[in-house]
Amino acid sequence: MKKITIPEKLIEQYLETGILAIGEYHGVKENYIFYETLINSLPEIPNLAVEMKETERIEFEKFLKGDKIDPSILSNDGRLNIEFFNFLKKFTDNNPDKIIFNFDEKDKDLEQLKKLNLSRDEQMANNLLSNFKKPIVVIAGNLHLQKNIIDLGNKKIVPMGFLIKEKVGDFPFISIVPLKGEHYNFGINKLETIEDRNFNEFYEKEDSKFLFFIEKATPTTPF
Repeated sequence: MKKITIPEKLIEQYLETGILAIGEYHGVKENYIFYETLINSLPEIPNLAVEMKETERIEFEKFLKGDKIDPSILSNDGRLNIEFFNFLKKFTDNNPDKIIFNFDEKDKDLEQLKKLNLSRDEQMANNLLSNFKKPIVVIAGNLHLQKNIIDLGNKKIVPMGFLIKEKVGDFPFISIVPLKGEHYNFGINKLETIEDRNFNEFYEKEDSKFLFFIEKATPTTPF
């Protein structure tokens, strides 16, 4: 993917808010090709915010130095992988003045969060809102960045994206959707095939929410 045409409306919203969110299926190699292409196509190179814990950030710092990392510390849900670390390293090398924020749980595990009556999404939103610097691109799983409360019948999910919107106002959101293929999420899984869609193009689903279809997903490489 050498070049993509970003809708003018998306660029306008990004420049107005200083925030652009990108939701992914974890464990897709092509995600990182899209991130790099998109970032380099924006009017200004942004800072990054990623779904990474502090303990995982330490392992990434080791990776930057060429030191051996401990894979057992990294989440196995597909979001932390060799391609992702290589993408972040290249971003760091090319943009030494930019910051990579990690907004996943700090030094609290999920059980501790429950005791504090905080959901993981609330913790992540709090971490991001207390640390981020515009302009910024936020990368996380698709569900976390939804900007509306999700009703699952017997359960309501309040995503990080909804909480951020409540604090800073609406912002543009891109959801990356593979048309077919496989991804890595606790192992290799097949994705549902979507027919009759143009790939490598943006589709405006609703105001300030865009879909970007990629032709085929390939599983990432775990450490």
